[in-house]
Amino acid sequence: SKDDDGGGKLPSRPKHKQHASDKAEPWPLYKISQDYDAGGARWSWPGCGWKPRLDISDSAFTEGLKFYLYDEGPFDMTEADKCMRKHRKLPETGLKEFDSAFKVNEREYFTEYTLLPALQKHPQRVKNKEDANLFIIGYANAYARYASPCHNEVYGNSDDEWDDKVAELLSSDPFFKRNGGKDYLFLNSRYKMDMTKNLKKVLDSGPIIAAFDRYSGRLRAYWRETWKRGSVIVLPYMSSVALDLERKIPGQKDVDKMRYYFRGNMHRWHGERSYLPKLAEELHGADFKEVAFTAAGKASNFEPVLRASAEEIRRSSVCPSPEGDTPTSLRLFESLVAGCVPVVIGQANHTTYTLPFPSLIDYDSIAFFSRTFTEIVRQPTGIKEFAKVLESFAAPGADLHHVERLAEMRQEGMRIYEKHFSYMRNPTGVASSMLFEAWVLLQQFGLIKGPHMDPAPDA
Repeated sequence: SKDDDGGGKLPSRPKHKQHASDKAEPWPLYKISQDYDAGGARWSWPGCGWKPRLDISDSAFTEGLKFYLYDEGPFDMTEADKCMRKHRKLPETGLKEFDSAFKVNEREYFTEYTLLPALQKHPQRVKNKEDANLFIIGYANAYARYASPCHNEVYGNSDDEWDDKVAELLSSDPFFKRNGGKDYLFLNSRYKMDMTKNLKKVLDSGPIIAAFDRYSGRLRAYWRETWKRGSVIVLPYMSSVALDLERKIPGQKDVDKMRYYFRGNMHRWHGERSYLPKLAEELHGADFKEVAFTAAGKASNFEPVLRASAEEIRRSSVCPSPEGDTPTSLRLFESLVAGCVPVVIGQANHTTYTLPFPSLIDYDSIAFFSRTFTEIVRQPTGIKEFAKVLESFAAPGADLHHVERLAEMRQEGMRIYEKHFSYMRNPTGVASSMLFEAWVLLQQFGLIKGPHMDPAPDA
């Protein structure tokens, strides 16, 4: 496999045979559950397709994983919530005003805001540490920074003092020492890290880090030991209020008016987006526009754009989702909730290991995956061929079988989003999915016994 740029190891190529039922997609598409450079073999854990899809209702999981949540003293974020809402001029409860209070590149990372309350009420939570095989750190450093200044006798007189109190309590805890913190989990919802050396040292020494991808050079450099151990769980990004909390079920799409939709920076280096206008020229009804989602000053200035974008994406059928700073982006999840089938464009061996909850979701049933534009344009007619394949699903007069498959993918995508990705309407589902991946990971570490101690895909 390719070497990485962040000091850790990338998973090796799988050595297992291709399933007879796995039918290849037309070039340049590919199935994310297969490694097309290795003859269609399934990826090794934690890549997509490492096992046939599992489920959070599995009794082996619900009975086999019990967690303890640290949410008292400096781990308690109750006062931080009050401070954050005061600083952001938000009501005392609710999420309805988040689009006007947080910029896109703040809100999409603010996942612990709904995850922590969901974990507090979760049926697999236990109050006795002796009964737990996973320990979740309820202190959220990024959340605390949003709330700052928010200091008292419990939190301390500064943000740094708050961090250090948490570090001291964890490092002195007998349960943390028992397995070197390897059965602890920390929610890391920022790329730009801002914490004390003491807390960073404790968290990088053993705990699982729940983040948004495995290939961010910044995260891999910061959490160097964590990435070397492979103690990483990937979370989905948080979608907008306009799409998630105020979800509208799109009606039946008119096959004669199907559209391709993209909003964002089309000249960004990541994802080779400069090829998007050329692709649009080859598609019927392509609606690709340059929009800088973070360049509108105050978040409230951009809320109307988010709402307009939400309505447009609901009317669309196929949504290109090129790489952002990482192999996946917020665009993937907002496409799914809106009923627009995403086309994820990126390197297979990165994308497969960066999609959240790979043990639970059959991504080939909800999204298309394409080779990079660099690979596509190596063919003289590569862009035209790419467009031709997309048009076979979404253009007027498209093959009926393809039209029906696209409709099924839309419906399944919305169902999967509702069950696993909706922070605003089903945070318990997101929490359960995260816990499931932690359960599998703990089995790989040999810390608990279970049915998935061998990560090899079925032959």
